[in-house]
Amino acid sequence: MVMMTLENETEREAGQVFDTYADVDEGFMRTRIPVKEACITGEPVARSQARRICHRLETFREVILDFSNVTLMGQGFADELFRVYALEHPQVLLRPINMLPQVERMIRHVARGQSSENIIF
Repeated sequence: MVMMTLENETEREAGQVFDTYADVDEGFMRTRIPVKEACITGEPVARSQARRICHRLETFREVILDFSNVTLMGQGFADELFRVYALEHPQVLLRPINMLPQVERMIRHVARGQSSENIIF
């Protein structure tokens, strides 16, 4: 499912939006995923939710994972995304943002001991 909201009264120009996510030579190289909205059933807790989010992320160089309004993250979800996926796709930079302390602790917990240099806090 794809959802899109357009604001008719905005000061932004199309060029500003494209510059945020695209490079002139490489095309779209960055994407932003609102994690709470991507997990239809609520909080991100299951590996299956993480796999759904990971589908086709390897087409981007940088993935911004926005954890706004996420108060709980399951270990399975975190492990699948920040250990399994990160190790299998070292060319994809994962950048979690807007995390509560407990969410960041879970990410650091599952990535502990791994050489995932592609996770940027």
